[in-house]
Amino acid sequence: MRFMLMSRADQHSEAGEFPTSEVMAEMGAFMEEITKAGVLISAEGLLPSAGGSRITLSGGKLTVTDGPFPDTIANFAIVNVASKAEAIEWASRWARLFGELECEVRLISEMTDIPSEVAAASNG
Repeated sequence: MRFMLMSRADQHSEAGEFPTSEVMAEMGAFMEEITKAGVLISAEGLLPSAGGSRITLSGGKLTVTDGPFPDTIANFAIVNVASKAEAIEWASRWARLFGELECEVRLISEMTDIPSEVAAASNG
């Protein structure tokens, strides 16, 4: 099962501040461990939302809004684990590296999650 682990941005990440060298060293060790465990698919940090844009399509009208945004993501990882509980355990360990961090764990939709009639329509 693939899950996306997402950490919420805070005033530090939105200011473009990076973690301390101690936290970066702990994060490096954690990333090595999660990689050796065969769990990690991808992990990335995002730059502040002030440099981003949101695109909204509503009523046929496309709107582009430049950041910053009040509720956004700072980092994400994609993991392949056996259960939601295992994803939560990895996310909890990731959060502890920072002392204070809000994370969200979401199951990634697979083709098998899509109803067969919808999947058939998408295949042309």
